[in-house]
Amino acid sequence: DVTLPSGFENVDNILSVEVTFDTDDYVAQTFNLSEITLVNEPQNYDVTINNPYLNNVKIVGPSEVVSELTAGDIVAEVDVSDREVVTGQIKVPVQVYVPNKGTVWAVGSYSTLVTISEKQ
Repeated sequence: DVTLPSGFENVDNILSVEVTFDTDDYVAQTFNLSEITLVNEPQNYDVTINNPYLNNVKIVGPSEVVSELTAGDIVAEVDVSDREVVTGQIKVPVQVYVPNKGTVWAVGSYSTLVTISEKQ
């Protein structure tokens, strides 16, 4: 379904969009990642990723691209800027993507625990 932000107008009255593509040569493969990167750490807080590993990350794409991927090609990030800062241990989403390989993507949702404390 097409949903527009407040203030935008659907001038062509398009209510839904369907996208299809040929997936005959697509495969899925799982990877174990040994690094989760922290981005946008709040200035007055220390944020520690409790477990820097992310296992069983499922990547889908054309077989010739997926077969050449390594875990080093895959980026896992925790972005702290999109949430209210609360001290303590919290579960946060991990965004997974594969830069430089535009025809593959991660499937599923991933999360990790972080510990947030005020800087001393």
